[in-house]
Parts: sequence; C-alpha cells; structure tokens
Amino acid sequence: MTSWWARGVAVLIKTDRVTGVNLVYGDKEGRVIVIDCMYETKNLRIINIYAPNGEKERKTFFIEISKWWEGNCVIIGDFNVAMTPTDVSKNNVFKGDVSRGALKDLIITKQCLDIWRLLHPWERAYSRRQIVLNRLKQSRIDLSLMRNHT
Repeated sequence: MTSWWARGVAVLIKTDRVTGVNLVYGDKEGRVIVIDCMYETKNLRIINIYAPNGEKERKTFFIEISKWWEGNCVIIGDFNVAMTPTDVSKNNVFKGDVSRGALKDLIITKQCLDIWRLLHPWERAYSRRQIVLNRLKQSRIDLSLMRNHT
C-alpha cells in the first residue's frame, strides 16, 4: 500500500515571510492539500489541487473542496478544465464540460478572481501542451484563484 505522502500535490513555503504553517487537510489520493499559515501579519489559507481528469469526478471534486475554501484563501493548481475560449489554442476546441459550471458557481459563491486572467485579460498563454495527430493543442488549466477583497 502506497502512502499518501508518496504522490500528489505539495506546497513549498518560504519561511522568512510565512509562519505558523499548519496542515489542515490532505486527501489520500494526493489531489488536495489545505494549509493555514500567517503571511506577514495576515491569516492565509492555501489550497493546492490536482483535479481529476473525468468531468463528472471533477465536478464532484469542485463541489467537495468548497468546504475548505474560507476566509483569506488562495486556491492554486491543476484544475483540468479551461475556463474561457481564450484559454484554449486555435488548434484546440473549447467544448462543454459539466465541471466548468461547478467551478464557475464556486468562484461566484466564494467571490474569487482568476488572478492571472485579471492581469492578462486577452493574452493566450498555456500550461498544458499535447500533440494530437501532429497538431499542437494547448490550454490553460492551471489556475490561481483568490477571494476578491474589494
């Protein structure tokens, strides 16, 4: 039997600015880790995820992680779904995905922003690349989301 420490997501902390690090949760599949800490003088929750490949499993995953998404929170990782047509290359197809709706609902409910997209509203940059039938298909599926404290 493999230990959950043997695979999955991780968070590296630079200890000169972050203190009081506490592991809140880590699932056995290595798909989610939740850490509470102090960044300078503020409480911060960091959630790092690796969402499942299957749409239905991913939808359920997004619904389930919402319970950890509270307070001053940043959620980062591989979400395995492109959020907008701008997040897929011209050789790729932006198709329907049931998990996208669940993630959008979560973003709205938790009042979060896609940090990279906020800073680069029309830029096409990708975190996933694959060659299919000699065509390069790319998508941006790695996200950094943060609660909007306006």
